[in-house]
Parts: sequence; structure tokens; C-alpha cells
Amino acid sequence: MNADCINLHSLFFIYEKEITKMKKDYNAIETIISKKKGKVKYLNCDYKKLYKKNQYGEWWYDYDECGNLSHTKDNDEYEVWYKYDNQGNKIYQNDTNDIEVWYNEHGNQLHIKNPYDDFEAWHEYNEQGTMIRFRHINNGIEWCKDYNDQGKVIHNKNSKGFEAWWDYNEYGHNIHYKNTDGCEEWYNNNGHLINSNN
Repeated sequence: MNADCINLHSLFFIYEKEITKMKKDYNAIETIISKKKGKVKYLNCDYKKLYKKNQYGEWWYDYDECGNLSHTKDNDEYEVWYKYDNQGNKIYQNDTNDIEVWYNEHGNQLHIKNPYDDFEAWHEYNEQGTMIRFRHINNGIEWCKDYNDQGKVIHNKNSKGFEAWWDYNEYGHNIHYKNTDGCEEWYNNNGHLINSNN
């Protein structure tokens, strides 16, 4: 940002009747500091948040040349980095804990990798953006869930041989459930349990 960016229109007051001042940072003018009851916010000329402080902590924000949020950092040194495609859709993020997340062009999570918790997951979606499959590995056990077009889970299985199935009526209420452990349940048309072999 440069001084040409600053004009009367750029003076956006977050709180009414507050005294604001300008702050120079990295040879750029980053428009407003607003203070009220221990809260502080810095905005740039595009009203993008650069800094925030309240009773819970402090946060810093960086943006790429297209105005997309590219980096955040808090006072505990926790950081997150973001990447975008040519249309400005977030496609990737990672953080200081080495947790990585990939997204499709609609913002839906495609893949999550969390080495800290030994967890990895994949998502698949239909053309309407509804998740139809969720597969994850946690502590060496792989799980796979299949969903219908309404986003209801219809099948679940893991790598240890467990499987479960769900059936729904036309209103989306669960009417039947069974699994490989021998459990079987029946529900009325409102989804309330009416019978179980357990």
C-alpha cells in the first residue's frame, strides 16, 4: 500500500466516536488503528485486517498481491499459510504443526494430513458439492464412509472388518441400521427408534 491509497473514503471508522491514527509499517501506510476497551485493529486501504488484539490474544494478517489472505500469526507463534488458484479460490493451507489441507475450487476439503495426530483424510463430492465419500486413516486404521446425494451416510467400513449400513425414507429419516457386530435397529418414518436387537 502507498500514500496514494489514502483518501477520505479510506478512513473507515470501526467504532463510532473513536480517535484513529495512522501507522507506518514497512514504508507503507496502513490506515487505521482503532482502540476501544483494550481492542485494537489495523486496517489497510482495502479494509483488510492487518492486526487484531483483544482479551484472547493478538493476531497478524498478511495478504498476497491479489488481496487474498496469505498468512496469519498469533502471539503464541502459531502460523497458517494459504495458497490460491488463479480465480482466488483457496486451494491449500498449512500451519506450524505441519497440518496440511487441500481444497477444491468450491472450497470443499479434498485432503487433510495431520502427522501430529497420525491422521489423514480424503473427501469426494458429487457435482452438486455434496460429500459422497470420506476416507480417513487414524492410528493405522482406515475408515471409509459413503453418502447418498442428500449427504446422509449409507455405508461405513474400516480396515479391521467392521461394516455398517443405513437406510432412509423419502424424507431423509433413518429407518434401518445394521452392522457386522450383529446390531440391527429399526426406526419409524420420523426417525425414532422402534426396535433393536441389542
